Amino acid sequence: IKLVEHLREMTSSDVYALCDNYKKSCPKEGKHELLVHAIPHCGTEDCVKVISDKLKGKPSISRKLLSSLAFVSRPTSQMLADITPLVDTKYHAKGLLGVSSLVHNFCRYNSQCVDDNNFKNVMNKFKTLVSSCATTTGKENVETMVTYLKSIGNVGHYEPMISVLSNCFK
Repeated sequence: IKLVEHLREMTSSDVYALCDNYKKSCPKEGKHELLVHAIPHCGTEDCVKVISDKLKGKPSISRKLLSSLAFVSRPTSQMLADITPLVDTKYHAKGLLGVSSLVHNFCRYNSQCVDDNNFKNVMNKFKTLVSSCATTTGKENVETMVTYLKSIGNVGHYEPMISVLSNCFK
């Protein structure tokens, strides 16, 4: 709990430096993993930026960290901007449920969220993911597509998705 409290007071540069320090000084003790798991609970823009940056180019660690975004209670528009690049097929599909929860929480506290440019950008990325749903075949691909559709359901704002969703069920 103290670690999370300290993280909330740090800038993204401070968090990067702390991660590097932990990784170098405690590689086998598991403290670095503890830090990585604490960052999402911080819930600040700086911590979300660190998560986003750490995931870029490392899809193998994506599921846990993306899922942890669901714990951010008061997301900001900037957080949406930071996570938008993570709405991509190279990251674990089930991790996108955490991303969609973050977007849902953003809208929960921002009644005009659908007018926010960063909201529109992240929804356009989801739209791109499901655009091939009508032609999806194979069990694994269908399961992935179902996860993408669940992610859209988590967001709870279907207006930007109506045209793509209607194509899925033709």
